[in-house]
Amino acid sequence: MRHKNLLGPYWTKRFASVPDYLDSLSDRHSREFYDNNELAKIGRACGLTVPEVRAGLKKCGYVQSASMSGQPKWVRGDRL
Repeated sequence: MRHKNLLGPYWTKRFASVPDYLDSLSDRHSREFYDNNELAKIGRACGLTVPEVRAGLKKCGYVQSASMSGQPKWVRGDRL
């Protein structure tokens, strides 16, 4: 299910899918994503909900782990 346009008339979907979004990032910026605000940012850019973004990250080889402070984050499988 696609989310409604919550950001008003100035918001536009910029990417067709999570892999397209990840391809637009540099290698350094695509290493890891924290589970809260960063996934919402990806969702807004792709027109997806946060659970759909999580599923897209899993398909792209990302694994959920935790930071030293216990915050959930998504890390590329080759970076473990």
